[in-house]
Amino acid sequence: MKTIDDLCRELKLNEKQRQAIKNYLTFFVIDMLESLREENTTNFDETIKELRGIR
Repeated sequence: MKTIDDLCRELKLNEKQRQAIKNYLTFFVIDMLESLREENTTNFDETIKELRGIR
């Protein structure tokens, strides 16, 4: 798997372009992780509610 720096070198990006790509990907990963966290929390809450209803 290539790193961001490997990809930037391969594409011959300048420093400004490299930083823009790095910032974008960092934002994208953070956004995706926050979304997964919210989804997992919702799933846990639903499972807990269902299990409480079994009693």
